[in-house]
Amino acid sequence: MRNSRPKPNGWVSRVPTADAVLRESVVRVTANRPGTWGFAMAEVRACRKWSLATQAMALGVSESALVFLSVCRLPRPGCREEDVVAVANRMGIPVATLWFILDLAAEATGTHRRVVTEGAA
Repeated sequence: MRNSRPKPNGWVSRVPTADAVLRESVVRVTANRPGTWGFAMAEVRACRKWSLATQAMALGVSESALVFLSVCRLPRPGCREEDVVAVANRMGIPVATLWFILDLAAEATGTHRRVVTEGAA
C-alpha cells in the first residue's frame, strides 16, 4: 500500500485524490473549526457563494488540495510568514495562493461582520 502522507518537502508528485465522501466530511468539519484553513476558506465560500469546485478553480488548485489544506492550522500571529511558507511547501500550493486565501478570508470576515452589525440596527 502506498503511503499518501506528505514528505517533509511536500507531496512526492501530486496531492492524493480525496473522494467525494472525504471531501464533504473534511469541508463540513473544518468549516466549524476556527484556526484551520478550512474555516477561513468556508468564510470565503459563504461570502462569495462559491462551491468548493468554484473556489478550487478560482485559486488554481485541485479540490483535493483544498481538502488537505483545510485540516492545516492557520498561521500563528507572530509567525505568519514562516507558517504560510511551511504550509505552502508541505501542501505544494504556491505561497501567493495562500496569502490570497488569507486576504479573501479577512475581506469575507469583515463583510460578514458589517452585515451582522448593520442588520442589528
